[in-house]
Parts: sequence; structure tokens; C-alpha cells
Amino acid sequence: MNDLGSNDEVLEKYIYTPFWESDETESLLLSKDCILEFPFAPPGMPKSFPKEKRSVLIDWLRRTVRSWSREDVVKYPTSDASRCWIESRTKATVKWGGEIERQFDCTHIELVIIQDGKILTVRTWSDPLAYYRGMGVNLPVFHFDGTYSEGKAMPDTPTKFAPANDEEKAIANTDLIRDQFLNPDVVIVESNGSYGKVKWDPSGAVSGYWNDYVRFPLFSNRTKSNVNDAH
Repeated sequence: MNDLGSNDEVLEKYIYTPFWESDETESLLLSKDCILEFPFAPPGMPKSFPKEKRSVLIDWLRRTVRSWSREDVVKYPTSDASRCWIESRTKATVKWGGEIERQFDCTHIELVIIQDGKILTVRTWSDPLAYYRGMGVNLPVFHFDGTYSEGKAMPDTPTKFAPANDEEKAIANTDLIRDQFLNPDVVIVESNGSYGKVKWDPSGAVSGYWNDYVRFPLFSNRTKSNVNDAH
């Protein structure tokens, strides 16, 4: 696939094409050093994916998202031709809460920075409640009078996800004690340095712990005490 021409062409391709759909599309749109940031990511989801972590995000999107589309697009060019703000709404079918699919419907504000014909940075501010709805979770309602109420069960008529084939079962990781993504050298650890159950993972499973960042091969084979010493 040939490189795109102007910044406008790059932006249009990014807006209407999921960058994770293929290695070719990823290479066409994203620079080698591209950073994908999500400042409003829900707890447990990393807020930044630099080049070393990008494959984690892309593998997760490919396994859990389908029928993605974008609408209500408004572009806000700036005096700097390499920077543009985008307002939009994306919809998709996702598998983020157990073995069922739900609808993801989310509004976003994005800052896209383009350099040398490819995207260098995407900073996406998304409605975090949409992620919970995609998981089938309804949060408690805020009351100004200070009273507390539990979140009500979300009306749900989910469609069962097609059974995994042997290859998918081999790839899927169900060990939430030390949950690894598709790359065995990447592991989510808790902020205190100990291995913990993952809150947000490629299968959409939910656990009981919050995790802050990803450790790589330098730390992956260390013991818990050694990892703590690294802090």
C-alpha cells in the first residue's frame, strides 16, 4: 500500500478506518514512534500506549471489537497544519464483559498530530461511561443530597458470542493471577510492583484489582521482591 499524501488524506483515512484492522493499515497510518493516549480511560485501562505497548492495544481491539464505525464527525483545523481536533461518535460491537457481545456507543474529542505523512500522536478523550455500558455495568447514580444508591442492573438481552475455536482457546489467557496479553513478555502489574489480577484485559474479563502500567522483559522474570526493589 502506498503512503498517503497530504495531512488531510492521513486524517480522513484515520477517521473512517480502524487503524488496527491490519498490519498494513497500522503501518500506513501510524508512525513508528506513534503514541496513543486515553486521558479519560476507565480505571484499569492504561492511559498511554507508546510504541512498546501499542501491540497490546491492537491485539485487544482485534480480538474484542467488530463492526466499528464513526459518525457525527466535526473537524477543527488549527493554525498548525500538523495538528487537528476531531469531535465524533463511534459505534461498535464489543466483547468486554464475559462471553457475550454488547454495543459500544461513545463520543470522543481527539487531538491528532501528523508528522512526515503519518500520525505521531493521538490523544483521545472518551466518555468513560460508554466503556462500562460496553461491559454491561451500570454505575450508581450521583445524588446531590448525599444519599447513596446502588447501580441498577442494566437491561440486557445479550447475544451469545460464537464459541472459540481451538486456536482462540490456545491464545486466550484465563490465568487472572498473572494475566498476560498476547505477548508473553508483556504483563500488567499493580502500582506497588506486585503481580495482580487484571482489571481490563484482551478478553474483556473483569477482576478485583486496579493496575497502572505494563512491565516488559527486563522485569518479567523477576520475583515480586525484586520488582518491588526496582521501585
